[in-house]
Amino acid sequence: MFPTFDIGDQLIVDKISKTARPYQKRDVVVFNPTDTYIDLTGNTEALIKRIVATAGDTVEVKNNHLYVNDVLQEENYVNELPDYNLPAVTVPAGCVLVLGDNRNHSFDSHIWGFLEERN
Repeated sequence: MFPTFDIGDQLIVDKISKTARPYQKRDVVVFNPTDTYIDLTGNTEALIKRIVATAGDTVEVKNNHLYVNDVLQEENYVNELPDYNLPAVTVPAGCVLVLGDNRNHSFDSHIWGFLEERN
């Protein structure tokens, strides 16, 4: 999540708020890795990523920019613009799409898919 968080930073994690209000775009979340992530990496440690889209949103990365519902997203918190493409996908009910702020070095939803909200 560099540059937002750096190695060694200490965080206080609130696991209760998600029951009081739904996740929102730009929320930073800490979660257990998905089965797909574990299968691909062998890593079982908690991850930290930023929610870029919620259920029903269509997400696409093209021309080095993130689009949600065909609207270019201004992301002043990213380390660098993504140098990959993500074909348009619609986030299913009960899920979110998460990306790391260090886009080109983040193993995130653009590789392993959607994150279930209940995680």
